[in-house]
Amino acid sequence: MSVQEVLASLDGFPAEPAAPTVAPDQVAALREALEALAGSSATPAARQSILFVALQYPSASWEPLALEWAQDEGSETAVGALVARCLADAVFDGVRWVALVDDATPRVKDVATQWAKLAFEPFLDLCVVHLATPAARYPTVKLLISILMTEADDLSSSATSLMARLAAHPLLDAVVRSLLLDTANRLFALSLRLLVGVIPFAPARITPKVPLLMAVLGRAVCWRDRPFVDNAATRGAGGPAASSSSGYTPTPPPAPALAWAAATTVAEDALGLSAVSAPNYLEPARIVRALLVALYGGWPSNVIAFVRDPALYLRGKAVDATALYADGWQAVFPPGVVAARAAPLLREFQLHPSIIARNSDAEMADDKRWTDAAEFASLGHLLRGDEDVEKGDIYDFMQSLGRNEGGDDVRPDIGHQAGPANEQASDHVEAAEENAIIRRLREENELLRLEAKHTDRVRKQYLYHIGRLHRNSLRFNSDEAEIHTFANRLKEQQKTISTLNAELSRQRADASQAQQKHTKWQRELREKNDRFKEDRKQWQANAEEVRGELAAARATVQRQMDELAVVKNERFQLQNQLLEVTPKVQHIEDYEVRIKQLTEMQLLWDDDVRKLRAAEHAAGEARARCFQLDQLVRSLTHDRDAQSQIILQLEQTRAAGPATPPPDFARPAPAPAQAPAHSRRGSRADPSPAPPPVPADHDISFYVHVADNAKKRAERLERENLELQVELERLRRGPADAADALNALM
Repeated sequence: MSVQEVLASLDGFPAEPAAPTVAPDQVAALREALEALAGSSATPAARQSILFVALQYPSASWEPLALEWAQDEGSETAVGALVARCLADAVFDGVRWVALVDDATPRVKDVATQWAKLAFEPFLDLCVVHLATPAARYPTVKLLISILMTEADDLSSSATSLMARLAAHPLLDAVVRSLLLDTANRLFALSLRLLVGVIPFAPARITPKVPLLMAVLGRAVCWRDRPFVDNAATRGAGGPAASSSSGYTPTPPPAPALAWAAATTVAEDALGLSAVSAPNYLEPARIVRALLVALYGGWPSNVIAFVRDPALYLRGKAVDATALYADGWQAVFPPGVVAARAAPLLREFQLHPSIIARNSDAEMADDKRWTDAAEFASLGHLLRGDEDVEKGDIYDFMQSLGRNEGGDDVRPDIGHQAGPANEQASDHVEAAEENAIIRRLREENELLRLEAKHTDRVRKQYLYHIGRLHRNSLRFNSDEAEIHTFANRLKEQQKTISTLNAELSRQRADASQAQQKHTKWQRELREKNDRFKEDRKQWQANAEEVRGELAAARATVQRQMDELAVVKNERFQLQNQLLEVTPKVQHIEDYEVRIKQLTEMQLLWDDDVRKLRAAEHAAGEARARCFQLDQLVRSLTHDRDAQSQIILQLEQTRAAGPATPPPDFARPAPAPAQAPAHSRRGSRADPSPAPPPVPADHDISFYVHVADNAKKRAERLERENLELQVELERLRRGPADAADALNALM
């Protein structure tokens, strides 16, 4: 397909034109043509079509156009897969694309999802860097949840899932740090949802982080009824102090050495997240209960030990508070606060067998008790007991989307007219309110979609676990049926034994008859034994002959072994001679290397001498040329002086009158004998015509002659140098190698 055919296929800018197959030598021309077309057509449809064709041959020059395409409103297209492939192959700058997550369009989310599936770890590395910005944490965590929920469910291989890979990545450490240090309430709930989703898929990898997760559990239990508040903002506004006895949960400032910029509720309100109605699954009571189910189902002894005394537990696990907070654990978890707030929640749980069998340290050291994600989640919910299903929550939520806390409708009255004077301002206000409501509804819709995906995943986990229990039940039923079958077989065997006893009696009668036959057989066997003895004597005679042959063979082997010993001795002597000669050979090789180095040094020295001689020769020629030019200048000066004298005589003759005969220009007139000094000086100062220039052909022939001579001398010197090198090589290596050295130098 030619470039013109590809451009013709883009006529009208179809959404997905035919994929081009351009020859490699025409790719550059196709790129230039597409760039010109993109510069002249800046519509979303044009960007869609051009990128679909251009990204078939990836190049970093298409990244600006791809960024503009990502910001366009539209659904997911095939261009997203091509852009994701460019990001996975590091053709595009991933940092610029991760920055788009803060205000992501559907296309940006689609690209990020496919990018993460192609190169998950590099994508997480960029997300870790992006999480350093407080404002970027909420959209980044939300995007990660969306990516994890889009993974295909393969519950039999949960150890290789995206969630397990996330648990092994430093990004989870950044999320845990955010849960410990940030005071943004919506971010805290969303990060807990991400953590609760990851724990069942990688409990073995989560185990080293269990002490920090216990600290997160303590903050979550306190936050359940008392939301976070920014301490600095509260003090500045004169509000209530964020203490354990107030309606807020205190959060000490991060340690200065940590260099962590905390996400605050003030920044969260500035982003408009406080106006978004939280779905049911992000309510503090539900999300904290889900976290407690996950942690109690996996590490119940650690949960109990932490709730009893958080500071003692964390110090016993070597978790230093000064590495996270500016204050100690006593300031983070005052004595008795966590136990008082966690006790009502723990009453709903049954006794876990691990509490009796293991303490907290043994529980963390035991890595053989983990199963797949479905059984982990099922066990956690089984220990909590039955849970009432809240009915009507989703419908109540949809009905309250357009209402404020007082129940009043906050939708703008589009048909209301404020009057001619304020009509334009009213339109702007209504448009701003509509945009705010649309953004809020989109955010709520996205959160609900994430929860629907999570619910579907949990449902599949339950179904997988129920199916496995059903298979186990069928196996147990089959075992019981086999037991009954075995009992019936035993009864049949008893009947068979009775029959066999009767048969045994008959067999005894037959045995007496067989004994008689046995006597007869013995007699026959004796006769056969006599014949065998005779055969044995013959075999012994044959064995003697074989022994003689064996003795001869042994003598032959001994003789060969003696010869082998002699050969080994000679081989040992040859090896000793070789070891003695090896240093000499090595010494000769060193001499050869040294001779080669000296030869190269001599060649370099000869080259430097040749260059020096050439420079001296050039300097001599320059001096000779300067001398010639000086002689020429002197000759021209003499001619100028003669002409000046002639002109002076003419002027004197013209001043004396016509009686004076004209001077003879054939030969130069003699200078006047008594010319005054001032007239002579004046004649030198007077301007005179310039001497005739030297013909150009004279200068060219001179330089050509000089160049020819220099070239001939250089060639003669090279031949002499070559002959000297050949002679030197002949003296070094001998007459036999002189011809080879000459060929090498040529």
